[in-house]
Amino acid sequence: LSVQKNHHFDLVFFSSLDDGIHYLLNNKRDVCLLDLLLPDSQGIDTFQRLHDAVLQIPIVILSSINDENIALQAVREGAQDYLIKGTVDGRFLARTLYYAIERQKMQEEISALSLLDKLTGLYNRRGLLTLAEQQLRLAQRKKSGLYLFFADLDGLKAINDTFGHQEGDQALVCATEILKETFRKSDILARVGGDDFIVIVIDAALGSDVV
Repeated sequence: LSVQKNHHFDLVFFSSLDDGIHYLLNNKRDVCLLDLLLPDSQGIDTFQRLHDAVLQIPIVILSSINDENIALQAVREGAQDYLIKGTVDGRFLARTLYYAIERQKMQEEISALSLLDKLTGLYNRRGLLTLAEQQLRLAQRKKSGLYLFFADLDGLKAINDTFGHQEGDQALVCATEILKETFRKSDILARVGGDDFIVIVIDAALGSDVV
């Protein structure tokens, strides 16, 4: 769903999980309202598959499965809320969806502070490990490949010793720009040490031209 200026929701409906994921990967939406019982997916795995595919979109579950254990597991794994069909009205549902959007924004702001390298704006080691775990699960499910590239900036110590750390920082920023120009926006770029960089190229077929 997406929020319109008049504070109503613009709803796009899909009867299968695969169709919904395909749409969300190619279109911007503000929030997802998810049923756990779909023709191509049942139970908590429905949420897990959607959450792994569109981590940046808040998900509210509206299900006929009245199971406290499943509800707690879903919330622990990232669902913004778990509602039971027939127990909420339209007004309560709309408020829940608005709150989910705002919580997601706040969580992303907090997460960005701890997952990004301050100097380069790339992911730090923690951010890399977080996203790598997600992408590995996706690759396994889609049976697609991943490429892992290691790079380091030669001579950084000499630059720092000769010209000062400010110039060394500028060299790292320049190296970052080269990496951004070389790889796709969908790939994961990280600075994991002083002059060490790692790139994860996602959705890569073996033998494909990825750069």
